[in-house]
Amino acid sequence: MKRTQIAILASAALLLVSVPAWRRTMATQPDHGVARVSVINGEVSVRRGDTGDLTPAILDAPLLAGDRIMTGAGSRAEVQFDSAHMVRLAPFSEVRIGDLDYHRYDIEVAAG
Repeated sequence: MKRTQIAILASAALLLVSVPAWRRTMATQPDHGVARVSVINGEVSVRRGDTGDLTPAILDAPLLAGDRIMTGAGSRAEVQFDSAHMVRLAPFSEVRIGDLDYHRYDIEVAAG
């Protein structure tokens, strides 16, 4: 065999070995870590987990683990985690966002 043929075969063998490892690594990598406020109707607030600041909710604003979202009287909200998973809040509700892992969302309902 020529050197170029050996090099091509060696590269192909390396590629066949490395692709399954790459797929396993990608499968364990989190795709999320952030939820978003997808619907706001009325008085909706967010308390940031890192600072404790209470601010009005903003449409499409990111929510991180530890954040809380609260609705007032006659208000509603929706938090979207991905295209198929969401939580809807009725009036006088409070939800704490827990872990935002790949295909695993931890939500604590404090009120509502």
